[in-house]
Amino acid sequence: MCVMVTIAPVKIPAEPRPATARLRIKSLELGAPEVVFRDLLRSRAREGGMFHLERLALNLSIDVIGNVVLDHRLSSQSKPNHLTTALRSQLSWCTTGAETNPFEHLNMVRSIVHAYNTYRIDSYISRELESRYDAVQQKARSKSVVDLALKSYLAEQPTEQKTTAMDSTLKAFVRSQIKLFLLAGHDTTSATAVYIFYLLSEYPSILACVREEHTNIFGSDVDATRSILASKPQLLNQLPLTLAVIKEALRLFPQAPTARAGQPSYYLFGEAGVQFPTEGCLVWGNHHGIHHNPRYWPRVEEFVPERWLVPEGDVLYPTKDAWRGFERGPRNCIGQELALTELKIMLVMTLREFEIVDAYAEWDARKGRRKTPNVNGERAFQIIRGGGIQVVSFLVV
Repeated sequence: MCVMVTIAPVKIPAEPRPATARLRIKSLELGAPEVVFRDLLRSRAREGGMFHLERLALNLSIDVIGNVVLDHRLSSQSKPNHLTTALRSQLSWCTTGAETNPFEHLNMVRSIVHAYNTYRIDSYISRELESRYDAVQQKARSKSVVDLALKSYLAEQPTEQKTTAMDSTLKAFVRSQIKLFLLAGHDTTSATAVYIFYLLSEYPSILACVREEHTNIFGSDVDATRSILASKPQLLNQLPLTLAVIKEALRLFPQAPTARAGQPSYYLFGEAGVQFPTEGCLVWGNHHGIHHNPRYWPRVEEFVPERWLVPEGDVLYPTKDAWRGFERGPRNCIGQELALTELKIMLVMTLREFEIVDAYAEWDARKGRRKTPNVNGERAFQIIRGGGIQVVSFLVV
């Protein structure tokens, strides 16, 4: 599986659809994981020294997913967690299929490690599923994804078919969906978060405007933001510039694209009307290519959040269907509402408190690099790495 990976250092100065198609914002336990994330940033800022921001962002994302999907506190930001550890190990042993080293494909240990990690992940999730199944049967009040799905399942079962133990087929199916959420959701959201920090550090005037928007909506007391969010979560819908920043970051740094199975009657059209049959093919959308094509995007390589705020007819107004941040159509990203909500909360909780500056020069000096890599003049760029993880090695001080 091919994924996009970014290497990027930054600094923090020492001073300051079924159930998920309509995710209910209250199920997020609004702001709790983000408070831990903010406190960790405060601690790192006081300590000084360079560290990887994406590691903190990854733990934040997986904690949010645990809350929303399983109504379970993974606490990955605070302490080691068996599920998180097994998941990371599993991903680190994956390959892209494009390696030039032939020994990558002859590693006999990989299958053993994958089998062991699968056992660890399945066992952990199965225990939590059984706990949630019991809770649902006891009419526990929860709006997690799993609880909503289990309630719907039980409501459809005839009384005589209901059992106190969870059906093994159902458990296997739900477990696979939870693993999909964990695999596809935690790294893509965390990567986007880090890219947003990077881009805002490069465009301080836009950062100032975003901060002003947050102050206008949540007041000047940064420490009161979490309590305001908890009592008035609808305020997150009053952040048009913040949403524009997120969408523009996803345009410049799109996350994992998706593949579609070709169909006998489905064709792609190229220049001069040339038809390309898709039957027997796996069609892979090149989101990065579309998002960086000047045919569809004026000022294509610039970070221009206002393109998402201008009226139709403006030269910056996005071309229809050109943005593929969460794909489009009936099989678009089922977790996009969760991802956008998590990103908004994280930004509201941190942007007004921390100045984030890239530390590429210091990082390159430590590595003894005389010639630094870049793409389109940008020091931050995406590369392919094996596994299902959107790793962003973003170093901060």
